[in-house]
Amino acid sequence: MDNTTKFFESIRSSEVATLRNQIENQQIEDKVAKKKLLEIKEKIENTESFKNKKDSEFMIAAQKILNEIDTLISSLSPMLNKM
Repeated sequence: MDNTTKFFESIRSSEVATLRNQIENQQIEDKVAKKKLLEIKEKIENTESFKNKKDSEFMIAAQKILNEIDTLISSLSPMLNKM
């Protein structure tokens, strides 16, 4: 596993996990959680490795995080997801 993949695995295990826990425990407003999740998603999608799609290990790690983010966003308030 290269450094970029390790970096994104650490994002998944820290930032996304923290947000997931805050959402599940209702410690964060849905709109704030959605904004933070979308920021993480944008950060991933704007990396050179993601844009070039050359590193398969990175792409697998990135896709896992993006899937988890999409799942968390869809679990937020239904009204918020229409925005």
